[in-house]
Amino acid sequence: MSFVGSDNCRGGHQLIGEFLVKASGGKTRVTSLEGIARHETGDSRVRGFRDAVKGSPGIVIVASQTANWERDQGFSVFQNILQAHPDLDTVFACNDMMALGAIEAINTAGKASKIRVLGFDAVKDARAALESGAMAATVAQYPDEMGKVAVETALKPIREEAVPSDIGVRIELVTKETPRQ
Repeated sequence: MSFVGSDNCRGGHQLIGEFLVKASGGKTRVTSLEGIARHETGDSRVRGFRDAVKGSPGIVIVASQTANWERDQGFSVFQNILQAHPDLDTVFACNDMMALGAIEAINTAGKASKIRVLGFDAVKDARAALESGAMAATVAQYPDEMGKVAVETALKPIREEAVPSDIGVRIELVTKETPRQ
């Protein structure tokens, strides 16, 4: 058996987490919106993100809550977090749908362009949010490459070739300045 997919921990760490450290100068109050509790994809993204920022004492994670990968829950959960922590200035959502919900909550609170929004997946609406300045960064995955590599990997046993247990595919940081390739 072989896993073909994105390295979610690396995406949360080397891409989003390190982006935040640089963009904030190592000083920010951040919250994270997580996927489904105890789901490996979201847990890996959060773990990578936390690992990236732990060396920056000026980055304070004020809250981290589940929004179940949903846009409407991203809105309501972030709205509640924002009421409890009105001085936070960054939100990292483990997927773009929750990030887009957070953007709606930010706009409702009258804090547009005052809170940095980070996402994961580079979906079409998130790319539009990058272009408008409502989102600062997201991580692009390449499902077409995942599919191609998965098919190639499935053929290896037929050809009596070794099958690696873990095959990572390309991911990359996407910002307004560095659009998705």
